Amino acid sequence: MNNNAEQLSFFQLFKQKDYWVEIPIIQRDYAQGRNSAREIRESFLDALYDYVTSDSDMSKDLDFIYGSIEGENKDNFIPLDGQQRLTTLFLLHWYLANKCNNKNIFDQSLIADNKSKFTYLTRSSAKEFCDSLVRCGFLFDELSGNKLSNYLKNSYWYFESWDDDPTVKAMMTMLDAIHDKFNDCDQYVFNKLCNENKPTITFQFLNIDTHGLTDDLYIKMNSRGKLLEDFENFKAKFEQYLKNNLDKLPSYEVSFNGENRRRLSADSYFSHNIDTVWADLFWKYRNKLRNTYDAEIMNFIRLVIFNNNVIEQNSNANFLMEGNGRLKELSFAEYKKKNCLRNSLITHLIAILDLLKNDCNPIRKYLPVECHYYDEEKVFRKAISNSTNYQDKLRFYAFYSYLSKNKDINSLKEWMRIIFNLTENTRYDTYNEFVRSIISIKNLLDIDKFLDHFQMPDSKVTGFLLAQIFEERIKSHLIDKNKEWNAAILDAEKHPYFLGQIGFILAFSGITDYYNKHGNCNWDAKTDKELLEKFNLYRDKSSTVFNLIEYDSSDMDYLWERAVLSKGNYFLEASADRLNMLSSRSGKNIVRDYSWKRLLQLVCPDTANPEYWINRQKYVKEVFDDSSFVLDDAENSLQKICDTSLQNEYLPLWRKLLIMDSSLIKYCKQGYMRYDSEKDIQLLGQSQQNHYHVELYTYALYKHLKNENLRSLTYHEVKSSWEDAYIEVRLKNNLEFKVLFNYKFIIKFNREVFDNIQKHFPNDNNITINNGNVYFPFGQNDICAQVVFLFIKKLIELEE
Repeated sequence: MNNNAEQLSFFQLFKQKDYWVEIPIIQRDYAQGRNSAREIRESFLDALYDYVTSDSDMSKDLDFIYGSIEGENKDNFIPLDGQQRLTTLFLLHWYLANKCNNKNIFDQSLIADNKSKFTYLTRSSAKEFCDSLVRCGFLFDELSGNKLSNYLKNSYWYFESWDDDPTVKAMMTMLDAIHDKFNDCDQYVFNKLCNENKPTITFQFLNIDTHGLTDDLYIKMNSRGKLLEDFENFKAKFEQYLKNNLDKLPSYEVSFNGENRRRLSADSYFSHNIDTVWADLFWKYRNKLRNTYDAEIMNFIRLVIFNNNVIEQNSNANFLMEGNGRLKELSFAEYKKKNCLRNSLITHLIAILDLLKNDCNPIRKYLPVECHYYDEEKVFRKAISNSTNYQDKLRFYAFYSYLSKNKDINSLKEWMRIIFNLTENTRYDTYNEFVRSIISIKNLLDIDKFLDHFQMPDSKVTGFLLAQIFEERIKSHLIDKNKEWNAAILDAEKHPYFLGQIGFILAFSGITDYYNKHGNCNWDAKTDKELLEKFNLYRDKSSTVFNLIEYDSSDMDYLWERAVLSKGNYFLEASADRLNMLSSRSGKNIVRDYSWKRLLQLVCPDTANPEYWINRQKYVKEVFDDSSFVLDDAENSLQKICDTSLQNEYLPLWRKLLIMDSSLIKYCKQGYMRYDSEKDIQLLGQSQQNHYHVELYTYALYKHLKNENLRSLTYHEVKSSWEDAYIEVRLKNNLEFKVLFNYKFIIKFNREVFDNIQKHFPNDNNITINNGNVYFPFGQNDICAQVVFLFIKKLIELEE
């Protein structure tokens, strides 16, 4: 059988083709008649009314209706797409035939063997209703202003049990709507509708498979459930919107079964693909619990609409987004009212859907598997589940916008490398920050040789972290230099902790200094070899360390933090009196603001207070440059660096304690400590002093005393800034005392106990005894802590 589309009217389908039209059992119920579909129903009937009452003799086409021809005599048409339109046309023809006293013409084409040639097999009640309806009809004059549905329900042939059939209920609702709309139509309208040579309303009829269709395909094409979903509403109105704007939209080429290529208007192309190849695509990603994909495809369209309107409207498009970053579930009318459906959106949406379609697999992929800069499958799944974050939205836009213009995979890889690096390492807290980035991407899309663009120091690139833009400029020179640099850069960027931010390696190698001085990387061959060796060395050392602490520094007993601290105070300032050790991965603000990535961000000409960052970064470099650092034995190397530093008599006590005892760092779950001076330091269990915290020197002493033979030892944490944390000690003879630190160590005794033991500490220059308390002077080293410990040891000896 010829598979070319054939222009037919509803009547011609039965009279000329002599088909029976059967809505198969696997199809959904009739939807246009549901109460929830009022807007679609009225819109469709308005269009039909305009067609049949106009003076024009031109046919109005209702797009494709297709399915398979089955049965022994090949006379049963099983529609795959067009069920809703065919049912409404069936009811309209039946109504006008009865109203205009032309039921005999209707019966000749639509009744055979006393049965309706248009029928539903979804339920026996729907089939019985169709048979009874065509046989019996109605007398228009008997309605007398009553609803047609009431008239039919009061007829002798109507069974009350049919009220429970959703298709019958929907047909009744549609018949009432048809009566309201077409009750003034006459014989002229019916004749136009049934004209065999120039019918008013037609469709493109297509038999797409002479061998029949599988149940799976029916499920797929009708997987929108038993209720009229948002996508059905949107699709119907969107297709009509396309039809009304054809003069501003391109046409598209399509082939049927791989041959017979022809060009379709935008509305026909969209209608054809949304129920075939694009439907196949989203079917593979359907919600298998609901066996539907309407929500998924609608979420996808929302994302394309959102990105397109941010480009078009800038800051005025945030009404499309919820407060949590999800996209709002707006109706077609709302999108249209807000002027979201521009021609640029339509062409972009169709282009992306065509880029995604794949004959037999999930979405078509363009990047090689080893390319980690953009995970096509992952971002697509997030798009259809409405769970994309700002970075996902930006990369989605950048990827498919670039593909729409350029299919070269090598340039695509380089494009997505830069987009990934910029978006991954730029902070997005607000909608406006997102807007600046997507506008920048749009501007970069207009540049043919974007890599060359990055190499020009005076080229304008905005919308992203300035330090990362500066880094990409330098790396673009290196990547373009030779294949060795290209390989080295790509290898460093793929580290899961750095994720494209490797500016510190450029700085440690001396490359940044050269670039700042010359504005390029055009050094000689000897220098090139030296710098490449340095780059690879720092890359390997940093990769080794951050492989060990990628997820949690505690896995390596905080050796990295302790080693860097041995070189200097690298801690980042969190507020006037709080520092962060960068030892935690807990919390979004920690990862973003108080991490090694933040400390190692490349210092660029636009960096505020550059010396602050340079001074802290140099301590990291000093660890890598330490003669004790051995690449193949990083953990022991770091331990050796820590051990060596403890021999430094000038090392401040507070740093020495943290280097000696990793449990002090571990206490700070989010890495925070309060530092007012070397005599006033608290380790914070969370981020503020209104959570439990401890005092550094007493907590270190407490950890030391745990190895002694005491009756009980308790550390009392506190939750306010006006309380002092302290150690409570009880010896075996029940001697009790407290140890606290307030600019100096203090041991508090019960007065009676104190009088009893004071005689054992005559003329000790290291302590001051007064009113039941023992005071220990504080110095810059650990002498005072040793004195306190020895004092307590002597108390233990005394009780023995």
